[in-house]
Amino acid sequence: MSCPKCTSNRMAHAMAKCSDCFSLIVEGAYVVKNGYVSVGLNIGGGDYIDIMFCLDCGHMVGEWPVDMIIR
Repeated sequence: MSCPKCTSNRMAHAMAKCSDCFSLIVEGAYVVKNGYVSVGLNIGGGDYIDIMFCLDCGHMVGEWPVDMIIR
């Protein structure tokens, strides 16, 4: 896969199982969440974090903007 923004083929795919040890702080929105990975953040969900990003321009693959409904 190549980066949809800069067309580089230097993509990183990071995956992790964090069970219920995920923390999220959204500055300026007064959101603090601890527990499972929030669905709808384009970073995974439940027990898993799964993100892909470009090592050249930093673009994160996903759909943006993110809906601020944290589940």
